[in-house]
Amino acid sequence: RMKLVEFAELLTETGLTVQYHSFKKGQAPNPPYVVYTTGRPVVQLGDNQQEFKVDTVTVELVTDKKELALEEKLESLLNQSKLFFEKEDETYIDSEELFVVTYSVYLY
Repeated sequence: RMKLVEFAELLTETGLTVQYHSFKKGQAPNPPYVVYTTGRPVVQLGDNQQEFKVDTVTVELVTDKKELALEEKLESLLNQSKLFFEKEDETYIDSEELFVVTYSVYLY
């Protein structure tokens, strides 16, 4: 089972700046970069006890233009690590002129 600290180290293999949750105001690097947060775990219960738990991590790839090669690099890294993930969304933040591609990754 991969721990969150191991997952964070894995993300650094993209060669991008990686940050948990957010940057302090005015300290965000120039894109591209990766931000990740933990979410609600998926828990399986049986016989009044927890049988297993899968941690959910949201990963956001932030770029100033559409970066298919970076998306493929991140997805390849997740696949090579045998992690199940889903590409959830892609948004454009007009006020910051940034693209954000969001993935849900399951650590089990």
